[in-house]
This record gives sequence, structure tokens and C-alpha cells, in this order.
Amino acid sequence: MGRRVLLGGLLVAALWLTGCDLFGPDGEPVVLELSPTRGIVGSQVIVVGEGFGATQGTGAVTFDDVPAPVLSWSDRIVTATVPIVATPNGEPAAATVTVTADGGTVGRGEFTVVRGILFESERAGGHDIWMLDPDAASLIRLTDDPGTEAWPCWSHDGTQIAFNRGAAIWIMGADGSNQRALTTGGVPAFYPVWSPDDEKIAYTAGEASEVRVVDADGSGTTLLTTDFGLHGWTTWSPDGARIAFHADRNVIPGDLETIGDDPDIFTVNANGTAEQQLTTAPGRDWFPEWSPDGSKILFLSDRDGPGEIFSMNPDGTGQTNLTSNPAADGWPAWSPDGSRIAFQSYRDGNAEIYVMNADGSSLSRLTVNAAFDGGPSWSPDGSRIAFESDRDGDFEIYVMNADGSEQTQLTTDAALDGFPVWTASRWIPIRP
Repeated sequence: MGRRVLLGGLLVAALWLTGCDLFGPDGEPVVLELSPTRGIVGSQVIVVGEGFGATQGTGAVTFDDVPAPVLSWSDRIVTATVPIVATPNGEPAAATVTVTADGGTVGRGEFTVVRGILFESERAGGHDIWMLDPDAASLIRLTDDPGTEAWPCWSHDGTQIAFNRGAAIWIMGADGSNQRALTTGGVPAFYPVWSPDDEKIAYTAGEASEVRVVDADGSGTTLLTTDFGLHGWTTWSPDGARIAFHADRNVIPGDLETIGDDPDIFTVNANGTAEQQLTTAPGRDWFPEWSPDGSKILFLSDRDGPGEIFSMNPDGTGQTNLTSNPAADGWPAWSPDGSRIAFQSYRDGNAEIYVMNADGSSLSRLTVNAAFDGGPSWSPDGSRIAFESDRDGDFEIYVMNADGSEQTQLTTDAALDGFPVWTASRWIPIRP
């Protein structure tokens, strides 16, 4: 923050020294100086101009007509907070920043809103959700509750975040505002996943458990599974028509040792009809992930060893082992264009991050470290990968290029910083 204030002061000083006329010809609004010129929702921006007025009064700052909270106001410098601007599919959004005073437009500037990296942190004492600017490494705290907030999940348009608060599903604005519960009634609910149109959220409900879908406005809930067994881990088809999940329906009531021994992958229409079982192999087939183009479903299986990543067609045909290694491989993450898969593997003795083509070819190791490196989450353009690592003694958030180069530590707190979510990120933090 201090550096931003200093930069704003230097800009003002330069304008005074040059005697620059900040107003355009014929009284047209001038181009405003912004510092920085890009950032995440909730970050601060210094706006430099002239003629704002000594006090804010009726003055306002907007980003593409979306009102921005104003933190300070003077005749030449205004500090504002980036409001919630949509970033569809994580793509950067160019926004026109406008300052108005006394009913008229004083100036305009351009700002780029980028998708932040969500992560879980215990740096403030509790277990909360924070957001990180991937370029500036600035932090914003989104939740502050005595309970545990976890499992954050971006809506596709980037305006909302679904998450767990305790054993309930909540949603909030991208800046942490308007937090509200979607599930109530005492039934545990976990692992929210947005539908492609952001109108619904699928989740795992109950201790038994079931797959349910709730409207994003909380108006209605649909039960998708009714058979006895252990159900969960939903993933939407890109067209929103089908939902894949895993289910163990061979559970023996009262026998806790058999729970989760034989799950298989199923799909069902989003309204609960036309259920189809896709896998039947002995052992565990679970944790499905639908590809961005809808042509494949990834899943984990121990049919060939302790843990492998398999791919199949949406009708269950073409089941193929992509990793084929004696060590455990898991937690695959599709690149945004569906051409590559990042995943976590123990094939070299400890958790490292690898990447391969969608067909399992061109395997490449990205991290080479004696510590734990895991939980890969792709940047929206597929050029970088966020991940967590305890290479400095505790878990922190890192980012690297998609080829493993330029690995950069983004957080430095002694408390836990983990589970990064840049675009889609679907894994359970199982650490040493």
C-alpha cells in the first residue's frame, strides 16, 4: 500500500512540475492516471486527476458503470476499491474507470480486472478463505468467521464464490460480500460445484451420502440419487445436461470397514433422471472430472495399482490408464483448453507435480523438490500453474510457468496457506 501511495504522489508531483493541463480540449473528460492499472476484485487503485473536489460529496468512481467503494477523496487523488467485475471463464476484463463530480464526468481511465487465486489460510488464527493477486502477490481476506471456511469454488463468470462454512454450502460475492447460506436443516453438505451457467450448484449431502443440486438463489433443491450407498464428488458436463459422480452401493449397513471399498462412476441428468453406471471394475473407481470440451471423463482407479489416472468416453467406453506407474498418481486438473492434464504423483518418492497430454503422452515433471508439491490449479489462459508446497518449512502458495520454469513463492506466512484455486481445482488436501 505504501508503494502505491508513493507512486500516486510522484504522479501528482510530475503533473504539477510540468504544468500539464489535466482537462482535455473543450472541457472533455481527461485520461486519468491509475496505479496499478490491473488487479483483482477487492484490491485498491489510486486515481490521479484534477477537479474531483476537496470532498467527495456526490462524487463517485465506477468500473464499467459498477460503483466502486471509495476509500479516500481529494481534489487530485482518489483511492477506490475494485468492485465486482465479471471475468468470464477467468479471462481478464478491460474496464473503463470513470470519476464523476457534481453530476458531471471529470475523467476516464482503463483498468484490467484479473482472476485471483483463492486459497485457504490459517494466518489470522481461524481457517478462512483468502484471495491472492497472482502478479502483485497482494492478499485480500474474504471470510472471517469462528467456524472453518474451506473448499472455495469460482463461478464461471467470476462474480461469485461457493464454499463450505462448517458442514453447509454458502456463496458470496467475489469480494467476500453478501455471504449467505444455501443449505440448511442440519444435513451436512460438502464440495460445491457450479453448473456451467452458474445457476445451480451440485454438492454431496448427508453422512450416507447423496448427490443434490441447489439453485444458486437458494430457491429449490433436487435430490439426484436415491439408492442406498456412499455417493459424492460431482462434476458437470460442459453443457450442463449431465452430472458425473462416484457411488459405492455395495456398502453393508453397520460395517464401517467396507465403506468406500468399491465405488464406481455414474452419470445422471441434472434433474435426476436417466442414471447410467459407467465403470464396473473391482476396486475403487472414483473422483471423476469432466473435460472442458465434454469428450472425456477422468477418474482415479486402483484397479491396476495403488492409484492411477484413467480416461474414458462419457458413455463409459474407451477406459484407458493414462499414468501406468506403480506409485500413486492422482488429483488430475484439466488445462482450460483440455489439451493437457496436471497431476500429483509419488513416483519419485514424494509428492511432485507432473503434466501430460490428454492422452497420457509427453509426460513431464514440473517440480523437483524433496518437499511436498501438490494441488495444481491452472491459470485461465493455461500459461501458468498455481500449487502448494512446504519446501520452506510450512505450506505456502506458489506459481510456475506451465513448463515448470520460474517457480515463485507468493505467500510467506508461518501459518498454513494452501489449496489454491485459480480456475477449476478439485482435490482433497491430503498431506504428510
